Amino acid sequence: MKKFAIIGTGLIGGSIAKKLHKTYEIYGVSNAEIKSEIFAKTAIFGSENAINLIKNADIICVATPIFAYHEIFALLSGQNLDSKLVFEVGSVKKMPQKIAKKYNLKINFTHPIAGSDKSGFSSSSTDLFKSKTIILDDANLENVQLEKIAFELGFSKVLQLSCKKHDAIYAKVSHFPQLLSYFFTDFLAMLNLLDFDKELQNLSDNYAKFRRLAQSNKSIWMGKNGIFNANLKNLEKIWNIFKNYMLVNLRGENVIFSDFVGLFPRFLSDNFSEYSNYFGSGIIDFMAFKGEKFLHERLINTAKFLEFLNTKSVLEYAN
Repeated sequence: MKKFAIIGTGLIGGSIAKKLHKTYEIYGVSNAEIKSEIFAKTAIFGSENAINLIKNADIICVATPIFAYHEIFALLSGQNLDSKLVFEVGSVKKMPQKIAKKYNLKINFTHPIAGSDKSGFSSSSTDLFKSKTIILDDANLENVQLEKIAFELGFSKVLQLSCKKHDAIYAKVSHFPQLLSYFFTDFLAMLNLLDFDKELQNLSDNYAKFRRLAQSNKSIWMGKNGIFNANLKNLEKIWNIFKNYMLVNLRGENVIFSDFVGLFPRFLSDNFSEYSNYFGSGIIDFMAFKGEKFLHERLINTAKFLEFLNTKSVLEYAN
């Protein structure tokens, strides 16, 4: 039985472990103690035990948020990995590629399109990857082995993209919808409409789906080593397109709330539907709301929204 070390045992790493523990000897390496029978052995990252698990593993998966990559890649670069399959599962690719180059680390780049607004081992599931898509870097040296593991995990589709093209596409279909969800929350907070927002989520399933992304862990997305900053240039281009779109489509002094909300998923539909082959559950949920009318509406002042929009930038959310 091959030994499979997973560094990071949260949503993605935990789901990999739960799905594969009957066919591989699973080692769990985390920044906190792990208690689960699915792991043959566990260790705290950075400890001597963790280094020994990595040395003994046949397969190594880095499944942490990207802000931890510098420390992990540095540790891995000090090991003999010649006979091992090493891969990561982050949602951006150019930044990990640069970090790997810095440490002269040979690693394969992958992106499971199977995220969630939930996080942690307790949210992981054997079915997280069922019938989902995984993206492999087309320059990976071990894509044949990775495809085998992907199908063992339950993925139904394997696509290959360059790291550059991956980041351009997922800025559109994943990272920008996430940024919009945080921006939308900030605008509602400015108008003191968060209680109204919660009320609507209880009344409308589609509106609740539209708002699901706003519950995602901000520490993964924001900050110097977060996803937004890692894909900053692509996101800034889309942000400017979005600003022009809202300027053109928001007409009149006021707009009813449901029509206003409907503009957000409509922007994605109008601009990025050609990339539907790469959609994950996040953007699908975000686009679920089609402007259905609410029993209780509010009016959104167009000028106030556009003024608020002009005070915001991608950089604010990236830092």
